[in-house]
Amino acid sequence: MAAEIPVIDFSRYSLAVDADKVPDSVLLELGQEVYQALATAPFLLLKNCGIEERLVRESFTCSRQFFELPAEVKQKYRRPDDPHDDNYNGWVGQGVESVNPEGPVDLKESFSYALWMEQKWPHEVVSFKPTLLNLNRQAMSLGKRILQGLALAMGLDRHFFDGPHKGAGTRNSMTATRCNYYPEITDETVILPNQMRIGEHADYVTLTLLFQDDQGGLEVKTKDGTWCPVLPVPGTVGVFVDLLLQRWTADKLKATVHRVIMPGGKCPARQSIIQLIAPDDDVEVKCVDGSDTYEPVNARSFVTGIFDKTY
Repeated sequence: MAAEIPVIDFSRYSLAVDADKVPDSVLLELGQEVYQALATAPFLLLKNCGIEERLVRESFTCSRQFFELPAEVKQKYRRPDDPHDDNYNGWVGQGVESVNPEGPVDLKESFSYALWMEQKWPHEVVSFKPTLLNLNRQAMSLGKRILQGLALAMGLDRHFFDGPHKGAGTRNSMTATRCNYYPEITDETVILPNQMRIGEHADYVTLTLLFQDDQGGLEVKTKDGTWCPVLPVPGTVGVFVDLLLQRWTADKLKATVHRVIMPGGKCPARQSIIQLIAPDDDVEVKCVDGSDTYEPVNARSFVTGIFDKTY
């Protein structure tokens, strides 16, 4: 089943390439490859996209060091309880989130952050802030380039999605990076019936970029309803379609439904880092083909409405 996950070479528009020197004709061809892959498969992997592999490794190291701190230390960096809080970032402990409201709580903890974040950063891990912010900047830049390719493939102006996402990295956008930590499973781990490391769900913004370690466990749902494992491929970045992009495309691109399953026995801790690419808070998302497949929605209201059900 893992062979169903396409891998696309993004070197023609990687972060190492001057975007202004890439003509629309070249980006259109690449964008069509990405679009067709996302239209037919639930997920894809990009290689040669320009994000430094060393930076990804260092980000995982910093992330693990934070999550291995005592709970009373991490509590200082706890995320606000109100999902409508403008500074809705920080640490979330185990047993708090359930991304699938019909299932038990997810067996994980997380730390989310944004470029503009005003909260305290964990000074106990000295390199945490500069390393993770560097990854945030590179991932946001890659997300912008992916959307430019998709725009051309959809018959739109290359910069169609630039405007709705111009506030990424500011308080006017829910664009954020999230470090996920799935604790080690031991003989003493209490696992609830039907519990997963993270339950079945689709992300709620425009695009999600995924960095994962070598532990595996991620599965994506195919069009026929079966689950396909996503095996880690070193040097690649995963791409999810999210719910707002599904609305923009009037279902031509469907949001990636995914989960992280519980291993069948003892296993080490697992890590992932995701970059959520979100429209600006005041953006009205409506079908670009002019259809009424979905009613127009305000981006922030749509996302916080999902938060209300999840947390």
